[in-house]
Amino acid sequence: MPSLGGVRVPYTQGLFSLKSGCLELGGFQTPLKQRRYALATKWNYGIPTTNGNNGEREQRRVQRHLWIAVEEGGHDVVRKLLLGGADPSDRRGLLSAAADHGHVDVMKVLLEYNADPNQRAADGLSPVCIAAHGGRAECLEVLLAHNVDPNQEAAIGAGIGPVWAAADGGHAGCVTMLLEHNADPNQAMAENGATPVYVAAMQGHVGVVRVLLEHNADPNQAMADDETDDETTPLHVAAYMGNDLAARFLVVYGASLTAVTTSNLTPAGIATDEGHRQLANWLNAVATWSPLRIAAALRMHATISFLLQQGRLDPDDRAKFPAAEIMAVISSVPTASPWGNALPPCRTTIKLVRDASFGWKYSRHRLYHASVKEAVFAVLAVEGRLEQGRGMIGSSAAQEGGAPTALHGGAPSHAPLPLLPPEIWLFIMRFFQRSWW
Repeated sequence: MPSLGGVRVPYTQGLFSLKSGCLELGGFQTPLKQRRYALATKWNYGIPTTNGNNGEREQRRVQRHLWIAVEEGGHDVVRKLLLGGADPSDRRGLLSAAADHGHVDVMKVLLEYNADPNQRAADGLSPVCIAAHGGRAECLEVLLAHNVDPNQEAAIGAGIGPVWAAADGGHAGCVTMLLEHNADPNQAMAENGATPVYVAAMQGHVGVVRVLLEHNADPNQAMADDETDDETTPLHVAAYMGNDLAARFLVVYGASLTAVTTSNLTPAGIATDEGHRQLANWLNAVATWSPLRIAAALRMHATISFLLQQGRLDPDDRAKFPAAEIMAVISSVPTASPWGNALPPCRTTIKLVRDASFGWKYSRHRLYHASVKEAVFAVLAVEGRLEQGRGMIGSSAAQEGGAPTALHGGAPSHAPLPLLPPEIWLFIMRFFQRSWW
């Protein structure tokens, strides 16, 4: 097992294994199974049922044929057997077997006959984790449509959930699907606290790292070694493995550059020790930079736009986001950057950062997060109501044939509220700031 600053980094091949006594891979395992399946496919009538004198024995025979049909993907045969009385909730885990082989049509038939989507296989593995780890997106979609638990552990007590399993396999689409069904992006391994983003960063699954961070995965949740009790963050492990892109996303989304292990090693220190000089130089160069400045220097305009819309970047906070420095970095040529392989200026990034550095405007509305957008809507709604109210009052006065009367010498009882032209309202909203919300 490799060492990371005194911390042993687990090989994930051992963290999640799909090997089991009941999940047989690679098609037919024995000639006997092949003959049984061939027989089962010919059953257009006379399907074995449990209604004979030897009911228990007959039930076992039906279940054996059902198991074979599930493994081999014969959804029509599975349907016939279920019609004949086969049990879709076989203790060996029919759904787990179907998910393992990617037989989505078989899964649909089993669920149609009320198979439990959360039923584990005999070895304890859950169908949703098997589908997630194998990248079986269609199987996963079917399970989620039937209200499977998106946080069900792979095995009881392991702490490894479907998101962790999909992240370990590098399946960004499956991770996204689970997170959109309210799966926990920070569900950690019970043994050492390794999170999905930790294992994705370790293996260099950059797409998975990005999806997890966009769905509020914690970039600083550490893994504790079960023997030394030393802790390492996802950025530590990305630096150890030399995964530059994963490290960059982690830093932009708030990973700490100063977090240290028990051996007092920062991510830059670990990268240096492991010979990843380019990554170490980059980590040292941006150690005092804000996330917006780093993202701008990396020309990550899509990420900047996303973080602005989420309210996770606030260009109005001049203490954290000094405008002069950010404006300088977005226009800098590669030779001016304090690290190698810097990118040339990007017009899209330049326009985006400049737009984000000014107050609200209709054309910049998309760069504000939900709370500001709601406030803008409220202001415009009030302006519309006032305009509508003035029209109603004017109409009422005309019908009464005179001007509104005064009460106690004061203003007229139906005097309209003071109005401002729409242009003034829009001008006022230019001073809306993200940090107020």
